[in-house]
Amino acid sequence: MPNGSIPRESITNMFDWLHWFAQPNNSKTILLVLLSVTFFAILMYLFVGTKRTKRLESHKYIPFQDDHLGDPESESSKVTEKVTENECKRR
Repeated sequence: MPNGSIPRESITNMFDWLHWFAQPNNSKTILLVLLSVTFFAILMYLFVGTKRTKRLESHKYIPFQDDHLGDPESESSKVTEKVTENECKRR
């Protein structure tokens, strides 16, 4: 062995964690934890801020706005006004 080189046994030992991770039983658990944390982080981002929550709530009736286009007293026209009001406030 030349002076200053790393022994072959220590190189193979450095990658033992990779072999451990490559086993499906181990990688499934880590992947489940990683995806769960990501999912809950996205939920927290969306629903913790009060402004963002109000804006999301005002958008929930958008698919139903075409039902009563001519009726100014309908619920969808009030929702449309609320959505446009929230959009104007955001800008």
